[in-house]
Amino acid sequence: MNTKPHPSIAYALWLLFLLALHSNSFGQHTQKVIFDEHRNKSARPYTITTHYPTTGIAVAIAPNDSFTGSWIAADNDTLWLKADPHSDESSNLQYSNLLTIHHAVDEFTFYPGSIQGDITFTYIDARLPENAMPLRSAKKKSAGCSEPEIISQTEWRTGLPDPEYERVPNPVYNLIIHHSAGSNTDTNYVQVVRNIYLYHTEVRGWSDIGYNYLIAQNGLIFAGRDPDTLQQDSVMGAHFCASNSGTLGTCILGDYTNRIPTDTTLSSLVHLLNWQAGKQGLDPLAQHAHPLNAALPVIAGHRDGCATECPGNKLYELLENLRQASNQAFANCLFEVNPLEPTPTIQDHPLITVQYGKIHISNPTPTEARFFTLMGTPLEAKKTISSETESVYQLSIRTWGLIGVYLHHAGGGSVARLIYLPQEFVSE
Repeated sequence: MNTKPHPSIAYALWLLFLLALHSNSFGQHTQKVIFDEHRNKSARPYTITTHYPTTGIAVAIAPNDSFTGSWIAADNDTLWLKADPHSDESSNLQYSNLLTIHHAVDEFTFYPGSIQGDITFTYIDARLPENAMPLRSAKKKSAGCSEPEIISQTEWRTGLPDPEYERVPNPVYNLIIHHSAGSNTDTNYVQVVRNIYLYHTEVRGWSDIGYNYLIAQNGLIFAGRDPDTLQQDSVMGAHFCASNSGTLGTCILGDYTNRIPTDTTLSSLVHLLNWQAGKQGLDPLAQHAHPLNAALPVIAGHRDGCATECPGNKLYELLENLRQASNQAFANCLFEVNPLEPTPTIQDHPLITVQYGKIHISNPTPTEARFFTLMGTPLEAKKTISSETESVYQLSIRTWGLIGVYLHHAGGGSVARLIYLPQEFVSE
């Protein structure tokens, strides 16, 4: 009996094998491809076929490589690549800003610029299902002192997987402004937000979209991170230099390095800032100490916490005007400033050390401590020592690397930290 496969079948299997070497499914709505045709060649544009309906493109290169001069052209739009403002310096890949495309494409032009090494393209399909209901919140208006109309996750996330992780409650003292550093011409705003959600969850591996709110160029406000049983503005996000305690993140869709946001966008932003300042009792002109900046303004930009271009030069230059506009609206609404709950600063942050396979927390001792993976998955821990000066915890599983710690204190106040468990931790 002849057991050899038919030549056409063997050829098809060989093609599938070659495809597997260069492409793999990265998530339910994403596809990853390795590109290396440009290596050791002079820079020129390449036409790339995705074989996948693509509404967003994320590009990753080696940490020591550079996006300078690289761009992608698709759907009559040219999008310049730059480093993602939320890049993780400990990662073995450097991600670009997310590039969104109004109409799904299966082909684009890529110019590598100064990129020398291998390139990873991740294609995102963020299209709404054909049977999706039209947005209802977009047609509503609200008074300037009350909560603005906001498009909920149940509307824009239709057909996408819900995030599943344990939310961390977070009191708000600083309102942080970002830009997406993406397209200024893509007007399919719901799809842009869906692209960002899939980029954060399926490409970057985060538990949810990083921002609490997002504002489109036409003024639409989207609810970002899913609060589950918490409130939209009281769930801790992932947007401020890996130190998110006490902050609320709002992302303005678009790139504002060289252009000013639309008046409609700024009007919605001031409405949101004023409502949040009034609700939280925050003085829009004040400062509130944060572990990354002892003089962090209540209304601040991403770059006020760490080295990043976000929220773009032109938007950052408007922040003082936004503070003044929010302060005027704050007064018109007869809001009142509440005494601020003290937030830990760099000097009095809880001391966290790792010794002999256990995590020691002191100065002050928390009444509650919870531990999480960077994906947001809870890590079980047993408290082995509890005293007025120190609490000691032992994780139920052996792990190493970065993990998150959420601490709450009896006198009020909470803080979230990232700590590094050395590899030796697993053998201690």
